[in-house]
Amino acid sequence: MNPTTRTLLVVDGSHHATSRTAALAANLAQRSRAALAERGDESRWTAYPLALRDVGRDLLDGLLTGASSSGSAWVREVTGRADALVLATPCHNASFSALTKLYLDVLGPQALTGLPTLVAVAGASPRHTLVADLVVRPVVSGLGASVVPTAVYAADIDWATTGAGSGASPSDALADRCQQAADELADAAQARTIGERSRRGSRLLPV
Repeated sequence: MNPTTRTLLVVDGSHHATSRTAALAANLAQRSRAALAERGDESRWTAYPLALRDVGRDLLDGLLTGASSSGSAWVREVTGRADALVLATPCHNASFSALTKLYLDVLGPQALTGLPTLVAVAGASPRHTLVADLVVRPVVSGLGASVVPTAVYAADIDWATTGAGSGASPSDALADRCQQAADELADAAQARTIGERSRRGSRLLPV
């Protein structure tokens, strides 16, 4: 049997490619793919990065006009085809970024139904640690996502280096939180895959 190709969608809601949010999203994507591989799933997982800054104008046009632009339609299709989701956003005014809000608004109600999802937030201050759980999680859950228990918040002090983007590396404590969240996402994605196979198999049984 050929392995099934499954997609880990990695959404980056930051304004810059060299941001801490981008570094956090990349770190979580790498750990999640490794965790999925360790579970011996016969599926072949590929990470698909979606930088919202590249489609921000399309998302705004789709929201303002109500028309399904090619960009916003593509974003909905890519999200709808995902088998697991890493959603990373910068913390702006104790909430998620405007780009992230645009993305979630364009998706529409129940767009993430049953989708295993890892929520991550990058912020400057440790005072906003609860933004991931108290602000982002309820909105994403309201769209039907199955959000893993561990949400990751990364403040500036959680990075072991002063670099940004690919040059930033997490502190030991942040790395541990990222790994725990990645393991939970892998477990949730594997359970969903097994459930799908079970349902497909049950349809083959004689009535």
